[in-house]
Amino acid sequence: RHLFPDRFNVHNKEFAMPISAGIFPHVKHTDCVKQAFQAGLEQQQQQQPCVESHFTSSPILHFGNVFSYESIYPNIVPMPKSGDHIGCFQQWIESQTICDELQHLVYGDEGLNWDELSPEVFWRGEDFGYMANVPPGQKQTASGLRSRLNKVIPMWEKDKDVPLAFQEEYSTLLSRWRGVLLTLESFADRKRKWRKETKGTGTIPWCNIRFNRYEQEAGYYKQWEQLKKIGMPVIGDRVDQEGLSKYRYHIDLGSDVGSSWELNLQQLAKPGLLFHHVSPTKDYLRDYMEPWVHYIPVAPQLNDLKAKFDWAESHPVEAKMIADRGTDLAKYLASSDGFERMFQDDIVEPLRKVIEAYQPLSKEGQQNWRKEINKVYADSILPVMKCSGRRTDDCEQVVGEKAFPSTKLKRENCQIIYIIGVEGSSHHGLLPIIESLAKKQIDPDTGLGYDIDMVSEDLKSGLFGWYSYTLRMGKHSKWRFDRDPGVHDPALVQSVISSMCPNDGKRHVAIEWASFPSGYADDKRSYRVKRQKDWLQMTPEEIANDALASVHPVDLNAFYDAYAPHAEIKFVVLNRDYTETIASHKDWDTGPTTHSRIISGFMIILSRFLTSHLVDSITGTKLWSLFCLESIFAKNYQSASEVNEARRRVIFELAFFLDWPIKECPDCFSHWHESTKVPAQLLGPDNMKILYEHMSALDGIWPPKRSDDILPEQQCGLLTKSTTQALDDLEHPSSATPVTIYSFGKHGKKAQSIFHTAVHRFGTGRVDYILEEKSDCEYTIANQQDGPCLAINYFANPKCFYGDMIRQYPTCKTMLTNDENCDDNRYDARGYYSSKMIDTTYLPLGPRKDSWDAYQMLMNQNGSVIAASSQRKYAFNAIFTKSTHAGRSILADVLQMDGNSLSSFEQITDTWQPDPNKNSNDLLDSKSYMKVLLESTFTLAPAGHNPECFRLYEAVEAGSIPVISLDKDYKQHKCKDSLSHWLDSPIVIVESWNEAIPTMQKLLEEPEALDKRQADLHVWYNQYMSSAVHDFESFLLSEK
Repeated sequence: RHLFPDRFNVHNKEFAMPISAGIFPHVKHTDCVKQAFQAGLEQQQQQQPCVESHFTSSPILHFGNVFSYESIYPNIVPMPKSGDHIGCFQQWIESQTICDELQHLVYGDEGLNWDELSPEVFWRGEDFGYMANVPPGQKQTASGLRSRLNKVIPMWEKDKDVPLAFQEEYSTLLSRWRGVLLTLESFADRKRKWRKETKGTGTIPWCNIRFNRYEQEAGYYKQWEQLKKIGMPVIGDRVDQEGLSKYRYHIDLGSDVGSSWELNLQQLAKPGLLFHHVSPTKDYLRDYMEPWVHYIPVAPQLNDLKAKFDWAESHPVEAKMIADRGTDLAKYLASSDGFERMFQDDIVEPLRKVIEAYQPLSKEGQQNWRKEINKVYADSILPVMKCSGRRTDDCEQVVGEKAFPSTKLKRENCQIIYIIGVEGSSHHGLLPIIESLAKKQIDPDTGLGYDIDMVSEDLKSGLFGWYSYTLRMGKHSKWRFDRDPGVHDPALVQSVISSMCPNDGKRHVAIEWASFPSGYADDKRSYRVKRQKDWLQMTPEEIANDALASVHPVDLNAFYDAYAPHAEIKFVVLNRDYTETIASHKDWDTGPTTHSRIISGFMIILSRFLTSHLVDSITGTKLWSLFCLESIFAKNYQSASEVNEARRRVIFELAFFLDWPIKECPDCFSHWHESTKVPAQLLGPDNMKILYEHMSALDGIWPPKRSDDILPEQQCGLLTKSTTQALDDLEHPSSATPVTIYSFGKHGKKAQSIFHTAVHRFGTGRVDYILEEKSDCEYTIANQQDGPCLAINYFANPKCFYGDMIRQYPTCKTMLTNDENCDDNRYDARGYYSSKMIDTTYLPLGPRKDSWDAYQMLMNQNGSVIAASSQRKYAFNAIFTKSTHAGRSILADVLQMDGNSLSSFEQITDTWQPDPNKNSNDLLDSKSYMKVLLESTFTLAPAGHNPECFRLYEAVEAGSIPVISLDKDYKQHKCKDSLSHWLDSPIVIVESWNEAIPTMQKLLEEPEALDKRQADLHVWYNQYMSSAVHDFESFLLSEK
C-alpha cells in the first residue's frame, strides 16, 4: 500500500498472489525436483521445467532461496528473506536509513598486508539437524551420520586413517561435513598438531572448517561430547568478526540449499577472499555477485576446493584483486545508493510485476477469488490465508471453501485501549491526542472510519461495575443483573463485547483511561472497590500488597484474562515526572507526602502487572508500550522543528503499536497544553525532599522497562531535567543566584507582570528573583540586598526620576517599563522593543497578572485541555477600547460592516479603564475575558499606544491565534519594528484590517492546517519566550 497507493485502496478490486518462504522452495519433492537438485549438485543445468505450463503465468514470490537454474520453476521470484532482510527494507521505506545489520559490517584492519593474513580456508558454524531433511533426494540421516561417527572416533584415538571412514559415502554428506572431512585430511599427518598445542610451530593446515556449535536435536550429540574430549579437529572455538578478518580465505557453507546474506556480505567485506560454495539454490543477493570478479566459485561437492586454494596461493595478485572487489561490493550494497538499488530491484519491481500480472475478477459469472482459483487449479493450489493488511493479526485462515474458526477472527473488529497510569499522569492531556489520531483511521478493507468510543459506558460497566450506578441515577440499564457480577463474569463479558463491538462491518475501538487509584472514598460511581481511607496510613509496599488496592479500580489480571479472547487489548502506559504527578493533585489524600506514598504503592501494583504481561497471550504481539510525557514537551527541545519531529515520531510509534493504518496526524497536538506548574514552588523544599526519598525507593520498579522499547522517546525516568535541577538546588542552594528586583510606583505593576507570570516558567533556573515593591525610589540601607539587583521604573514616574534612581541604587542595573513611544533610551533594559535601541536589553511583556491568574483558574477547572482551533465556539473575538489608537476605530468600522459573516464575540468600548475587574466599568472582567480567548480561534490584536500588547501573549497562552495589522500606523510608530520578533511566527498578519475577515474565512476552510498552525504557534512561543528570558538572565548576571 505504501509503494502502490493507487492500486491498494477501497475503490479498487481484489488482488491475490501466491507467496512462500523458507530456505528451500516450497514445492513437492517430485522426481523432477529431485533430479533437478541432483543435477545442480553436479553442476549440470536441467532444461526441463518441473511445473505444468498453466502454472507459469502465476508468479510466486518466494521469500528465501530459489532454484539457481530458473528453468526448473521459471515462475518463482526470489525475494528478501523474512526477518532481518524484510526488516531492513521496511526501515528503508520508513526512514531512508540503513539497518544495523549492514551498517555494522566488519571490514577488518585495512592496514594488514595480504601476506599477513593467515593462509587457511576458514569457516565456523553450526551443525543443524534439520539440514539433513531439507534437500530432496538426500540420503543422509542423523542415524546414518551417527553410525559413521561411531567408526571414526575409535580410529582417531588409535591414529588410524580417519578420512577413509568418511570417503566411502562422501557424496551423501552435507557440504558442512564435507568441509570437516577436508579438515581431517589436512591433519592426516598425526605428527602435525594444533598450532595452539605446538605453540606456533609446524605447518598451518590449509583447511580449517569446523563446527563451534551443535544442536542436541541433531540426533548425535553424544558423539559430539566424545569428539570434544579426544580433541578431534571437528570442533573449533567461536571466532568473532574481527578475528575472522585475519584469515586469507573464507567459504560460505550455508548448507546444500544455499547461504544467507549475513554470511556472504560479512565474508565479502573482509580483506580475505571468498570461496563461494555453489549450490542448487540461491538467494536474491547472489545476482549481485559475479564469479572470478567478487569470489572464486567452488563445486557443490567441494572436490575442487583444494585446487582453487592452490591457485589462489600461487596467484596472490589476482586473488587479492578479487578479494578487494568483493569488499567494494559489500561496501556498495551497504551504502545508501547500493541499498536503494536493491530496494528497487528486489522489492519494488517484483511487486510491480505481480500487481500488473494479476487480473481482477470482472467477467460475468465469475464469483469470488477463492472459487475462481479452485475452478482453475482444482487441488493443485489451495488458498490458505486471506489478509487485509490492516494489522499484523488480521489474516483469515482458509482452506478451499471453508474457514477455520479462529480467536483472531473474534477479536478482529474489537479493540480495547487502556491508557494506564497513576493519578496525575496527564490522562486528560493524552486523551485528545489519541482521539484525534483514532478519528483519522480508515479501515482499508471497507473504507469505513473506525467507530471510536472515548467514554464507553459498556466498558466501564464491565471494568468497574457502573451498571448499578446507571440504575440508581434513573437511567435505563441494558442488562439488569440481579447480582453483582465480577469483572470476569462470562455473561457480563459477553454482554459488554456484544454491545460495544456489534457485527456491523465496522472496526470498534473503546478507550478507557481511569487512573490508579481513581475517584474518592465516597464516590457516587459504584466502583466494585472504592478508594480506601486505610491507605492513608500505609507504606507504599503495604498498599501494593493490600488485597483491596490490587483490585482498585479494576482487577487488571482478571480483566485481561476475561476480555483478551474477545477483543484485542493494548495498554498505553503513561509516565510523567514524579513531582509533576504529585503536584497535580497535591491536596489529595490529606497532602502531598501522603498522596505520594499512595501513588508509589500503585506504581508498584502497575509494574507487577505490566512486567508479567509483556505480550498478548493470543497473538504474541506487544501488549503495552511506554508513553513518556517528557518526549512531547516543547520545553525539552531547542527549536520548533525538533519539537515537531519528536512529536511526529511519537505519533508514528503510537499508531504502529496500536496497529492503526494511518500514522500521520499533524493536528494531534492542537489540544495539547503543557502544564505551567512548577512542582518545586508548589510543593516546597520540605515536601520535595520527602518525595525524593519515595522516588529513590521506586528505582528499578517505575517506569517499567522492556527490552523492545529502544526508541529515545520511550526512554524516560521518574524525573525530568528541570525537576532534577530543582532537587539539586535544594542540596546546593547557591546554584541559583539571588537577584533583587526593586520596582517603584504602583502604576507600573501591570507592566511588570512578567516577573509574576513568565520568568520562572521560561527561565533556566540560574536566577532566584527577589521582588521588592516600593512606593518611591528613596534609598534605605535596611531593605537593599547584597548581590546583583535591578531597579525598575515606569515611564514618567513623578516619584522617582532617573537621576534619583541611579544615585540611590548605584550598584543596580536599570529597567524602564510603560515607555510605549520609546522616548527614553537611558536605561539598561526596557519593556517595549525598538530597533532604534538595539543596545538595550529587551524583555517581552508576557500576559498580564490578573489575566494569568484567571487563566490558571479556568485551566484547573477544565482539566488543562486546550481546544483545537477548528473546534472552538467563536471564529474570532474583538475585545478592545477605541480610545488608545486611531486604528482601533478603523477595525471597529470594518467589523460593523463585515463581522457578521463569522461567529464572533465582540465587545468594543469607547474608553480604556486600568482595572477590568471593577464593577463600575463596562469592560469584561479577567475571567470572562480569558474564557472568551479559550473559546476563540482567532484574537484580533489591534495596536494600542504600542503595537505590542498583553493581548498577544494572553491569546497564545489560551491557544487562540492573534491577528495583527502592519498598516501605516505600525510602520510609522516611534518604537520602530516593535513586533519584529513576531513576524516569523505562525500568527496571522494582514496589511490592513480590511483583509482580516477574508483571511480568517480562508484559513477556517482548512481545519487540519489551522490546527497545525495553532500547534506550531505554541511551539514557537515557548522557544521565543525561553530565549528571551535566557538573554535577560544573562543580562542580570553580567557585570554592571
